[in-house]
Amino acid sequence: MNHADALLWRFYSAELAAFVPEIHAELRAFADAEAPSEPDAKARYECGRAYWQHVQPYAACTSADRCSVAPRVVLSAGGARVAAPEPPLALSDRCPMLVGRDYPGELRQLGLDAAEAATAALDRDWSTLADRLGAVAEVHAVLEDICTPAAGASPPPT
Repeated sequence: MNHADALLWRFYSAELAAFVPEIHAELRAFADAEAPSEPDAKARYECGRAYWQHVQPYAACTSADRCSVAPRVVLSAGGARVAAPEPPLALSDRCPMLVGRDYPGELRQLGLDAAEAATAALDRDWSTLADRLGAVAEVHAVLEDICTPAAGASPPPT
């Protein structure tokens, strides 16, 4: 899994380096500015300010170990999958229209693009092995569930 995770980070960090500085620069105007009083301008400012805060973890990514938003390769019951945490963001549905871009959607797309590139670069045998290991883990979980007595159940007669 470490190999796949490192490969994913290589593609993801390249995506971050290519796009996050531009996004960061565009949103910098919302970092220190005061909220305007006019309602539409205030709504735009609040969206831009929330986007500015949302992009900070992405801008801080310098390594996979220090990147809280980096996608990771995980082994699930169905095989190897890519999972990515995303910082919480409570915004109006109007924010992309008010600010002119859907920054969270674009940042999410960076992870999707990196996952697609990493998947294409992985050896097909590695992917098959990871899927089989996931299937074994799923069977193990089912067997454990079947073989574990339910809480409060009587032991079988002897």
